[in-house]
Amino acid sequence: MSRQKVCILLPCNPGAFHGNYNLGQNWKMVKKSLASLPHLADFEYAAMDCIAVELGHDAIVRESEMEVVKGYDIYPNDSKITQEELTDAVVKGMWKFSKYDLVLVWLNVGRYRDAFLKAIKKNGDAIRFEIFDRRGKYLRVGWGIKQFVYFVRRKLQESLPR
Repeated sequence: MSRQKVCILLPCNPGAFHGNYNLGQNWKMVKKSLASLPHLADFEYAAMDCIAVELGHDAIVRESEMEVVKGYDIYPNDSKITQEELTDAVVKGMWKFSKYDLVLVWLNVGRYRDAFLKAIKKNGDAIRFEIFDRRGKYLRVGWGIKQFVYFVRRKLQESLPR
C-alpha cells in the first residue's frame, strides 16, 4: 500500500523575509511534530502569503517556491490587496494541490481563512480539503499546534483504507 500524498497548508510567517518559512515557530513545531508520522503520509508544505500576490504571483507558495517572497515581510492585515484579489489569487494557485490525496489546512489569519474558503467554493471541487478552524480558541501558539497535529493524525487515520 502506498502512502498518501498530503499537503499541509500553513499561514506565512516572518521567515518570508529570509525566503524560508521553516524559520517560523509555527512551521518548526508543526514539522517536528509531524516527523513522527512518515508511515501515514508523504508530507509537503505550502503557505498562503499575500506578499506573493503583491508581487504578481498566486497566493499559494510551496516550499520549493519560497524564494519569491524573500526580502519582504507584510502582515496580511497590512496588505494593500483587496479580499477579492486575495480570493482570486488563491483560486489561481489551486492547481498546485491537484497532485495531493489530501490537503490539510490551518489558516489562523482571518483574511486568509475567508479567502481560502471562498476559493474552495469557486474552484475546489476536485480536491479533498480538510480545514482546521478554531478561530481564536487556541491563542497560545504551542497549544494551537498540538491541536492541529492531533487534527492531522485524526484526518490521516480516517482516510486510510479499511
